[in-house]
Amino acid sequence: MTTIVVHGTFAANEDWYWNSWQENGFCRSLSAALRDAGGEDDLWRVRGIPVREIPELNPPRSFWIGRLGQISQRQGHFIWSGDVNAISRKYAATDFAKYLNVIRDLTDEPIRIVAHSHGCNVVKSASASKKLQPQVHLDRAVFLAGPHFVANEYRQQGPFDLRSQVVGKKHLYPLQPARFGRIANLYSPRDPVVGQLADKLATASGWNYEVPEVSFTDEDPKAADLYENYEIEVPEQITGLAVHGWLHSSEMAPAIGSWLTTGKL
Repeated sequence: MTTIVVHGTFAANEDWYWNSWQENGFCRSLSAALRDAGGEDDLWRVRGIPVREIPELNPPRSFWIGRLGQISQRQGHFIWSGDVNAISRKYAATDFAKYLNVIRDLTDEPIRIVAHSHGCNVVKSASASKKLQPQVHLDRAVFLAGPHFVANEYRQQGPFDLRSQVVGKKHLYPLQPARFGRIANLYSPRDPVVGQLADKLATASGWNYEVPEVSFTDEDPKAADLYENYEIEVPEQITGLAVHGWLHSSEMAPAIGSWLTTGKL
């Protein structure tokens, strides 16, 4: 097994997702949870080797082109900008696809993903990327506090009528179902961040700007059979924006590790 963690918006400079091996740190707690559930301690490991020790995941900088064309990584761990715009997430999805390609070239063992917030949308978009090699498959994925977006789809009424009409719904970060085995979608209805993120994704529609709908669950009918949705009870003393971050806390690690290993929370 190989288990990878993907961070969300504004988290590129944080270390909870890759370097939190101290007591009560997320990585340490998740590793312990995987072992306790009867699984392997495979967090940030490929063939049992820490990613920081794998040359293919730590390409040297080029004197001429810097990191151009190389995979996005920090000491072997995947990283993306975390910028709060759709373009950054699009680039991150391509980079993550390339990162997964390297892992698949190194091993045929199952790949598991834990993603938080917009990191979930990076993973979803990566699964549909043309850069992703055909043999890459994500055995299991856990989405933590992921915002799922739907917007109206428009079509021009006619060649001489420039007005638009709604013809359906479009999912802004559609995944490729064939790339996944199973997805656990964990969320708290008290999470205020998911609702607020919609304002950051205004999309052009004619002369107006439409704010897409945001949901705690992915309503894409093409992906419906993949998901197990779990409403998480966050302790009452955790309030406001802290609810969003609590989903990747050490307290959540046992549930995540159990599901990744046994398929049960």
